Amino acid sequence: MKETIKQYIVEECDKLIKRHYMRVKIQKEFQKRYHKRTGLLATKPSTYLPQLWESVPLFNPFYVRSRADTIAHSISNKIRSFAYEPQPCVENRVL
Repeated sequence: MKETIKQYIVEECDKLIKRHYMRVKIQKEFQKRYHKRTGLLATKPSTYLPQLWESVPLFNPFYVRSRADTIAHSISNKIRSFAYEPQPCVENRVL
């Protein structure tokens, strides 16, 4: 069971990391186009990481993937002992 959980964790992390790199690539292409159109330098974000990833490391797929073995082991032990409770979700609300 541990290996199956680890496999799903790594697959989900890889998907999120790939999506993140696509967003960064699109942002950099926009900056180049903006500079070419206007002659002005586009402001670069202070960081390309989402705020949620910086504030809560368990939502950062780079962090989770590096610790996938430990996380999978912990989850499988909790499932076997009927003590597993998923973490509550976090809502991103735009004010």
